[in-house]
Amino acid sequence: KSIGMVRSSLIVLTVLSFLCLLIFDQIIFHHFNSPPLGETTLSDRARRLGLLDVIYQHKRDIICQVKEVVYKYRSDDGEYIEKRSWSCRDEESPDVFYKLDAIPELFVEQYDEVLSYGNSWIRIRGANRGKWLFKRGTIYIPKSAEVELLSLEESRQKNDFLDFFIGTANETVDNFFHTKPVLVVRISAFFSYVSLSKEELSDSIFGEQQDSVNLRSIFEDCSNGKVRMRPARGPFIDNGVINLPIFIPILFMPVDLVEIVAQIILRLRIGPLLPRFRHVMFCFPESVEDGFIAYAYKFTHMSFYNNKWCSYPSAQVHEIGHNYGLGHSGHGNRYGDTTGMMGYSYPRTSYPRKCFNAPKSWGLRWYKDKTKIYVPLLQKEAFTAKLVSVDGYKNATEGEHIMIIKVILSGVLVPTPIFVMFNEQTGINSDTDLFPNQLTIVRALTSKPTKSNLICGVSVGESTRIRIGVRFLVVEFCSYNTTDSPTYANINMFLEGSSSDPLLSCLERIE
Repeated sequence: KSIGMVRSSLIVLTVLSFLCLLIFDQIIFHHFNSPPLGETTLSDRARRLGLLDVIYQHKRDIICQVKEVVYKYRSDDGEYIEKRSWSCRDEESPDVFYKLDAIPELFVEQYDEVLSYGNSWIRIRGANRGKWLFKRGTIYIPKSAEVELLSLEESRQKNDFLDFFIGTANETVDNFFHTKPVLVVRISAFFSYVSLSKEELSDSIFGEQQDSVNLRSIFEDCSNGKVRMRPARGPFIDNGVINLPIFIPILFMPVDLVEIVAQIILRLRIGPLLPRFRHVMFCFPESVEDGFIAYAYKFTHMSFYNNKWCSYPSAQVHEIGHNYGLGHSGHGNRYGDTTGMMGYSYPRTSYPRKCFNAPKSWGLRWYKDKTKIYVPLLQKEAFTAKLVSVDGYKNATEGEHIMIIKVILSGVLVPTPIFVMFNEQTGINSDTDLFPNQLTIVRALTSKPTKSNLICGVSVGESTRIRIGVRFLVVEFCSYNTTDSPTYANINMFLEGSSSDPLLSCLERIE
């Protein structure tokens, strides 16, 4: 009985001590590091007490590789809310990601597209690296600090170093193939735990028992076997899942704070094994920060989920898509393109069966033998094609069928290309719920096909006109061949305004 009382007392003291440290940490930080984030003017009293060195290492030059992080929340009325932030890792500790606090908005605006690719390095002169307790995971950028982008050659050399040190600097297009060991981290804390067991998580992600639609099945089917997600193996790991107690009360604690603790404890437990895993999925208890759904680091191996969202295939594939550098697919809003997995996610297991939209599919390079580039300003005759869907790709004949068409609009006031694909609602794409069995026309929002916006869908027997400067590109869905295998869409494209317009239109020929 006395041993039990001593044990209970120790647990209570541990919890109270932790809470006191956390409260003290917040008081010290907010009292001495105000005014607002980015302004690190400390009071004379703080300097006199030496608290400057306790809280962080002051005015250091830091060189690090920048990564974009996209957090997703759901408001009380069900609306999706996105919070974008930046993190970085340096050569001293390349497996640790630091949050970048108060990165200058003008700098991000100027280099936004370059930074979003995940392989750029920056130099911060006069940065403050957090030292004390949970501030260790943050780099503060005062307004007086200077931030500059390193040259392409300097970034390339540092990326080569990371390739040598930890296997890969980024999840680049060259790594969109082969077998991917995936580690699922099931986190538990004081009075908080993930509601799904290790067996249920393994089944929902790898289909180890009866779940037929999961992370592994979707990537394997959509890539036509080019990507195979397999459960990680190692000590403490069962069918790809490891239990990770973090021994702290996390009720409504900010998710990025829990992330730092979880990463530290995971490295202490299986540190030497981490470089073997191409993806690490952290499953948090539901009591973490209210409204949080999921987020991921672009071009890295890490993604994070709130409780049951770890078991929903649409969230799994969406966040791993961010690991590959894919951005969101918009249509009306940032997540509105639900033809593929980079739009809205669904709180459902074993659903949906669908892949990625045209720009993402082009960027993943799984179908590069069935793609075509069309430059309408240089090609006077009509462009015709037999367009197969992602489900028909496996039976397509090279030289006869095409899956994705990239339309280059260079030389006009439209800097980014558009992509055309047949969104057939069948097989591995049977749950696409926007413009089913139509041609989808999607514009890439960056020079690399990461972020995109769905323009429209075109039904069989119909056409659409897309403005190119002062002229229009006409896209026609001539007919839908359902008798052959694979089934395909007969399509026709031409630039309106040429002397032979009537002869170019397949719809006029049909009439």
